[in-house]
Amino acid sequence: KFSKNLEDDWYYILRQFEKTREKIILKHSENVKSPRLEVLAGIVFGSETINPDEEIKENFKNSGLLHLLAASGLNVALIYGIWWWIASLIKLPFNFSILIGAIFIIFYTFMTGFPPSIIRASLMLLFVLFGKLIDRNADSVSLIFFVGFLILLFNPKMIFDIGFELSFMVTLGLITCCNPIIEKFKKIDEKY
Repeated sequence: KFSKNLEDDWYYILRQFEKTREKIILKHSENVKSPRLEVLAGIVFGSETINPDEEIKENFKNSGLLHLLAASGLNVALIYGIWWWIASLIKLPFNFSILIGAIFIIFYTFMTGFPPSIIRASLMLLFVLFGKLIDRNADSVSLIFFVGFLILLFNPKMIFDIGFELSFMVTLGLITCCNPIIEKFKKIDEKY
């Protein structure tokens, strides 16, 4: 089914992932009815992929919870975390577990349609996992800037995407602020 045109092949692959996502949502529609189905699909795949109706979006927006309908780096971390837990339970070899987990992350990235936050989280995780395979640790700040550079290298217009901006700002904020806060609490805890 592959053609001589690389662009046609790429769109064919993307369409296959889209069909798989639609089948998953259709299967869930047997037990989960609207509007819960749209909310579930939005949380798992992101609102861009399922396009919930305006009333649902407006209700989430008014309640300040619209971000829940966006696929985010948390989804990537949950998927990998669940896989890692299963792999640990059945005692799979370390390198094999990492490789299969990386495949799951790549698959999920395709299923969500490549929103900026998923691309960022997936690339960061894949680089960390690759580092684990070659026994190297990643510097988080350097990694986030490198991933941002790679994304902008392939799509410079992404710099104007609010999802891109927020994903990188929040992640950078977490990376730079969490350790000092944790250390402060450790010192307070040691006193008592």
